[in-house]
Formats: sequence, structure tokens, C-alpha cells
Amino acid sequence: MRNRLRYWLIRRVLKSAAAFEEDLSAAYANLLDELEHSDARTRIERLQAEEKQHLAVIRRLSRGPAADEELERLISHTHFHNPDEVAPLDPAVRAAFAEQLEHLHKLERDSYIFYSNLARMSKIQVVKKSFSFLADQEREHLQILQRLLGGAEDPEAAKKS
Repeated sequence: MRNRLRYWLIRRVLKSAAAFEEDLSAAYANLLDELEHSDARTRIERLQAEEKQHLAVIRRLSRGPAADEELERLISHTHFHNPDEVAPLDPAVRAAFAEQLEHLHKLERDSYIFYSNLARMSKIQVVKKSFSFLADQEREHLQILQRLLGGAEDPEAAKKS
């Protein structure tokens, strides 16, 4: 009975995580629709691709336990960029899309906090590892968005706000 309850709770958490990833992917898609001829398009496409891969990891975990090797394989297909290499957007592009970029920043911050808390609280190693990985990815996305917006942010400070 206890294992059933644990599995049910994990599935509920994973459904919430999937909703975060679907919202992020949709928000990136909306921005991409408007960024047809911008130099930022490639960077945003990479972020969206990572969100889609996160969703694949979450959906796989929701089907049941995953072996470490399978999880490593899923995770290995998810890293597309280095936040340190991201330059700020052109000021005109940044101004034109400020609202969408701020919305994406909020979604990324919320998902980072969500995954960080789950990683910290989880007692099941593969689940803890998965949420730690997702938190790390969302922290990078926060850094990338902040750089695109022209500044730098400490994602740890985001958890406190």
C-alpha cells in the first residue's frame, strides 16, 4: 500500500512537472512565431528544444522506474548550449519582445524553484537525480534569458524571491 501511494504521489508531481514544460514550450513557440528574422531565433529554438527534451524525460519517468543507464541516455540528449557564450539581444529586439521574455523568465524561475525543491526533498535516488538535472537545466535557462535581457542573475537568489 505504501509503495502504491508513493508511486501515485510521484506520478502527480510528474504531471505538474509536465505542465511546467508544456507551458514553457508553448511560450517559446509563441515567441518564435514573432521572431522570424531575428538573430535571437536560434538561441530561443535551442531553449525550446531543451524544454521538449525535459518533457520526454518526465513522460518516461511517469511510466515507471527508469534504470540509471536509460536516464543517462535521456539526459545526454539535452544540453545544447553554454550560457556564458550568450550575448544580449539587440536593444530593439529586447524592447519589442520584453513582455514575452519576462514571461518566459518567470516560467523558468518557477520551474527552477519547483525542481530544486523536489530534488532536495526526494528520497528515491533516480527521482532525485532527475529533478536535480532538471533544476540545473532550468538554472541555465534562467542565466541564458537573463543574458538575452542584458543582465546577469544569480538563480539561487530567484529561489528567495
